[in-house]
Amino acid sequence: MTEQIAGAAEPDRRRLQLVELSVLDDFTRLCARHRLRYYLVYGTLLGAVRHHGFIPWDDDIDVAMPREDYRRLAAVVARESQDRLVLQSHLSDAEFPYIFSKLVIGATSVRQAKDDGVLFERKIGIDIFALDGVPNSRWARFMSGALLGLLYARLRARRRWHGPKRVAGWLLSAVPPRTLTWAYEATTRMWPTPRSKTWRCPGPYRGRQTFAREWFADGAPVDFEDRQLTGPLRASDYLTRVYGDYMKLPPVEARVGHRIVDINFGDQRPA
Repeated sequence: MTEQIAGAAEPDRRRLQLVELSVLDDFTRLCARHRLRYYLVYGTLLGAVRHHGFIPWDDDIDVAMPREDYRRLAAVVARESQDRLVLQSHLSDAEFPYIFSKLVIGATSVRQAKDDGVLFERKIGIDIFALDGVPNSRWARFMSGALLGLLYARLRARRRWHGPKRVAGWLLSAVPPRTLTWAYEATTRMWPTPRSKTWRCPGPYRGRQTFAREWFADGAPVDFEDRQLTGPLRASDYLTRVYGDYMKLPPVEARVGHRIVDINFGDQRPA
């Protein structure tokens, strides 16, 4: 499938994809060795289904893991990465701006157009999301969702906001994200994924981040860049929930990546 891409090409997009693919290869080997469950999700799953690889204008890789495996991953990476890979999160970097983690190559760097004034050091790697069990109780669901919403708000907080938002920004900025992350993750231990009928994936699509556990189950093979990887068992249901008519290509002007302006590959070679 050949598609037109909007705007000028970002620097070395294909090389970036291939180096990210090398991180994905390391990740899947770790998962196989330690029996950690994972699934391709978001744009990576969409690329696998629609393009059998990267969406041509995409420049990242998304995977998700049940929270129990997500917790184990940090220890596995620390023990076996041999200093090449680093797991970035609120626990490793107080300025980390995301609700998910990143498995990255430490000797690289990436700068996006929106990064001016950002203290977090972006690197080449993959995005790793947690899949959490959703409480069955309405009250517990409300409390868990409220805490997650507070974490989202803290990550968006800006001291340069004006009016009432400025006050909210100052108040929220006083709370370390890792504190809210710890509090939210503590609640997930009360509702482990094997006992929950519904799973939540805290990520970029608020309002479209809860899924039936059976959609994931033991996963199903999907082809991605000449590799057979694991996606949700009911990938079509998942993609419809997130994207709607996912086989329909977006308009040309919407076919853009993350507007990368500079990449330092270090000594990394493509997969």
